[in-house]
Amino acid sequence: MQFFIKSSQELLDKAFRRAKNVKESSSHKTIKEKLQEKALNKISTIDNVLYDELNKIIRSYPIFEELNPFYQQLFREYIFVKAYKRSLRNLSWTRKKIRELSTYYKKKIKNASTTSQISNWLKAYYGRISSLIYDLEKDLNLLFEVKRIWQKFPVIDTSKPIFVFAGYPNVGKSSLINALTSANIEIAPYPFTTKHLNIGKIDDIVLVDTPGILEKRINKMNDVEKRAAIALTYLTKNIIFVFDPSLSSGYDLFQQIDLLKDLTQQISFKPLLLVVNKEDLLCDDEKKKVKEILEKEFPSSEVVFVSALKGQGIKDLKDKIINLSYKTRSLPSMRLRRELNE
Repeated sequence: MQFFIKSSQELLDKAFRRAKNVKESSSHKTIKEKLQEKALNKISTIDNVLYDELNKIIRSYPIFEELNPFYQQLFREYIFVKAYKRSLRNLSWTRKKIRELSTYYKKKIKNASTTSQISNWLKAYYGRISSLIYDLEKDLNLLFEVKRIWQKFPVIDTSKPIFVFAGYPNVGKSSLINALTSANIEIAPYPFTTKHLNIGKIDDIVLVDTPGILEKRINKMNDVEKRAAIALTYLTKNIIFVFDPSLSSGYDLFQQIDLLKDLTQQISFKPLLLVVNKEDLLCDDEKKKVKEILEKEFPSSEVVFVSALKGQGIKDLKDKIINLSYKTRSLPSMRLRRELNE
């Protein structure tokens, strides 16, 4: 998102500089008529410059209600939404007021009977316009801050299919995304936590790893982590849960099952795929037992065995994700927004 923002002084400097360059008419007119014409042209110039500049600022900032719910959650955490909306309204009101003042002072100058009156009305116009723009300084400063904060948000194209990988630490989520994307990984800051999002891509499909966010039970999360977890489920309901039944992660299978159950109940999502990583560390009987347990606990979710380290099952998993992405593209675009507002 490209933000356009200027200070009050920068706005006035540009408008008044343009007005200063307005040329005097070379036609055969009286001194009063020439001064009158030049004053009117100065007002038109200032009016057009400020109207256009304010319009560019307003249009470059997002309408909060039109943001993806993921970004709405981030926005709420760092920016007072009412103040943000009020600042944009103030800019819009000022834009309209400038046009009204320009019309008013043009009329006064057209009806002026002396050159002194023309100069006085023009001076009064400059003063009123300056006051209006300086009154916006607080709002413009807030919008500067919005720009600064927004630039820290992770850049995720929410129009694309998005899959979030969840699971305990060390089960191999990042390794899986590396294997699936040929290490096409971006690291994006996530302002809710001190952690980062690892973002990979398969064509236009976005894969998101969530270190430190969806890695613990809800009742073990602090408030910041809870908000982060909720925000991620606004980003997408396409959750791929990664298991490591080999115990190399330090968590047994049933602890991992309990984590998934807790997340699905508290954050409200259904995992699309249950990915069992490190299958190279399991014998056939162990794989069979793990599959039976997971299918019993989560009968509506498909179980896929892979080894990110050895590359086993990666192509099959990639194909499944691609196939699932076509289904998610057909979902109503307003779904997540409705869920947020309910």
